[in-house]
Amino acid sequence: MNIVSRNIHKLLSKKRYNCKKRDFHTWVFGEWFGTRCCDNCLYLANHVAATRPEIRVVWIAKKQTDTRSLASAIQVVEMDSPKAIRLLQSAGVFIMNQGFVDFTENDAFEYYFSGALTINLWHGMPWKKIGNDMVPPSQPIKRRYSEWLLKTYGAQYYLSVSGEMTRIMKSAFGVEKNRIIEAGYPRNTLFYHEQAMNECRHSLLETIAQKTGTQPERILAYMPTFRDKQAGTFSFQAMDRPAELQALLEAHNAVIIEKAHFVNRDRADLRPVSNRVIAMNDIAAQELLAAADMLITDYSSCFFDFLATDRPILHYVYDYDDYAHHDRGLYFGLDEVACGDTPQTQEALLAAIQDHLTYPAKGQALRAERRRRFMSFEQPGACEAIAAFISQRCKENDI
Repeated sequence: MNIVSRNIHKLLSKKRYNCKKRDFHTWVFGEWFGTRCCDNCLYLANHVAATRPEIRVVWIAKKQTDTRSLASAIQVVEMDSPKAIRLLQSAGVFIMNQGFVDFTENDAFEYYFSGALTINLWHGMPWKKIGNDMVPPSQPIKRRYSEWLLKTYGAQYYLSVSGEMTRIMKSAFGVEKNRIIEAGYPRNTLFYHEQAMNECRHSLLETIAQKTGTQPERILAYMPTFRDKQAGTFSFQAMDRPAELQALLEAHNAVIIEKAHFVNRDRADLRPVSNRVIAMNDIAAQELLAAADMLITDYSSCFFDFLATDRPILHYVYDYDDYAHHDRGLYFGLDEVACGDTPQTQEALLAAIQDHLTYPAKGQALRAERRRRFMSFEQPGACEAIAAFISQRCKENDI
């Protein structure tokens, strides 16, 4: 559908559906293009289902999506089915973490959201640039088009976990501060429940034992971000120094659980250099973070979430200059945001892992400072704060 026909359809759809009263007691959730059920929307949907019996909670997903993590009270509807289309036309609230693509693959249907409340919980405090900010200043026409596109097709409300993120969301998505919900991430409520954390660790240890026959004492999570313009992302499964890695992990009875980014899951053909490096792309990110004793990442926003655990964080930034200036680009310099050591070579990476396994309290003061700056709105009651905000907006609109 070209840009002219898209806007004609939008006008006709608004005229047709604005006259229909929305059901603000129906809240529809979806995330990750309808293919996953593991992020902020999952945790908020389960909370709403458990605490607000007057709300009909619906989840839209593709047919093969694993939705077993949803509460039994949540109705699952197949994306782009007749029932899903009727929901797009009638439900009062839509809660996403990417965009309208979380509910439909058909461009025409996106205009049926007219008159509904739309909330984007997003999927991470950004270090790498997002939205409008990905367009360099040297391309002003492209920037204006990006701003128009996001203003036209973006959500009404966005979630922010800190003042720093609020500033970014205003620039990246062109939203005013009164359209930003300042609260913690629903998914991070997991980190405030010790029993749930222990269950994640126990479950992962059982899986490791089944896969490798080992019973490690330390779990290291490796979760890199995706690259827009680079084919390769470092993997411990193809490390140049396998003997040193094996000796280090054996000495500390540790394993590395490697989870590729959802967008760059391209490691199936790699041959692991160590039986203590295990690829687990299907494990939920938050459950892996809950179970891990240490996080190794690069520019991925997962390290901001991990700050809630106060456990060691390493940034393996072997391509920092190229990524910062030739790929997506970054909002902050390395010294402003890093939450631990920042090795750039494999030799330095192994030394940093050794250091943090030996002294796990290293960097504790730095992590506390980063959390105050970048995750200042984090709280155990994030789900209820967001649900209360949406409920109030529903009352204002349902008149």
